[in-house]
Amino acid sequence: MQRDHDDRSPAATRTLVLCGGGSGSHLLAADVGRRPGWRVRVLSSRPEAWASEVECVEHVHRSDRYPFLGTRTVEYSGALEGAFAWDDAEAALEGADLVVLACPVAAHRPILGRVLPALERARPVILGTLYAQGGFDWILRDLGAAIPENAALFGLKRYPFLSKVAEYGRRVTLHGRFAQIVAAIDAPRPEVRAAAIATLDEIFHRPLLELPSFLPCALNMSNQLLHPGICWGHFHDYVPGVTVYPRRVRFYGDLNRRGVQAMEAIYRDLYRLTRDLAELTGLPLLDYLGIDPLMRWAVRLRERFLHSRGIDGLGPIHHLEEIFGPLAFRMNRRLRSIPAPMIPSPDGRGWIPDVTSRFWTDDIPHGLCVLSGLGRALGTPTPGVNALIRGHQAMMGRAYLVGDEPGPDFGETGAPQRYGVDDREELREFLRGPIRAVG
Repeated sequence: MQRDHDDRSPAATRTLVLCGGGSGSHLLAADVGRRPGWRVRVLSSRPEAWASEVECVEHVHRSDRYPFLGTRTVEYSGALEGAFAWDDAEAALEGADLVVLACPVAAHRPILGRVLPALERARPVILGTLYAQGGFDWILRDLGAAIPENAALFGLKRYPFLSKVAEYGRRVTLHGRFAQIVAAIDAPRPEVRAAAIATLDEIFHRPLLELPSFLPCALNMSNQLLHPGICWGHFHDYVPGVTVYPRRVRFYGDLNRRGVQAMEAIYRDLYRLTRDLAELTGLPLLDYLGIDPLMRWAVRLRERFLHSRGIDGLGPIHHLEEIFGPLAFRMNRRLRSIPAPMIPSPDGRGWIPDVTSRFWTDDIPHGLCVLSGLGRALGTPTPGVNALIRGHQAMMGRAYLVGDEPGPDFGETGAPQRYGVDDREELREFLRGPIRAVG
């Protein structure tokens, strides 16, 4: 194991504020907190648990694009200037230059509700999230009156790390970084946009690909496809209070054929929805549907040989995916040993799925339900997505859909219907609207 050089300097000039106690906050505290020119603070519900230094053990891959080769391990730690409770948000955000939400998608709205009013109105600031699934920009628009006029806003299409907290407030393990940062950015002036891009390049040690809008962040072949699909493969027979599994499975490493089929069902709906939204908006949305090399290859292959011929996911490629899809995940050193979100059963007989984890609370109401709502407003059917929503809501004890119609819990989701969008023309205007107030 190699020990990284500690390059901290007392001459910190910019302030990073991390919002939330997730693994991303731990990682950025360790990584940015060791760099000269930066001081780091964290806003958390457990400020007393944070140490003055956060340690990281990072597995560095020979290739971030193709993580099948060997790795080396490095250790480093970063200084934390202070940890603050949410009631002290104004003190934590004083002098903030960069504010990053590192939290579940379901927490975006309540955290923004605390952060935006506490920001200094005239100070330039960069504000955004490590993962903008589920209409992050729609929430910002809803709270737009509180956005500082000199703020640059950003949202990443894909979470940039594979990390896990080893000890809350103290240690984190980084299993891998993705090779590129893909982000949507909204800024009031070109120079503010340029400064935001330069800062994000610096923070993440990776080149940044800018999206044409925030909409591609809601049309994502990552969490909202992977988590519901793979979970369905593992837990399709789960009945709360009845079913117990004998062991804790590996989430990716034990991927099965049913999970691949569920991901395929989501993909077919997602592709049609992205294609129809591209026609509605005039944006090249299909260019950004798959951004990892393997995902991009799969989309291009399908466009050439399947979608263009009206086959739409059937045929020999479908069967090859069922055979080789699990193998690809088992070979991926970043992913293969990650455990499924499970907890011990109450009676101690085995394991049950943890339906309070973000694999459900983020990726059903703020993932699949967003796709279903977009399709409903657009007039594009989403039968595979709807079927998986119904299956997962039974595990969660929720009612997002009744049949294919919005159920009593649908208003809690991130779908556009929450914002009064019910038909195609309303959706067109909604997607065109600016994030911040104008005039």
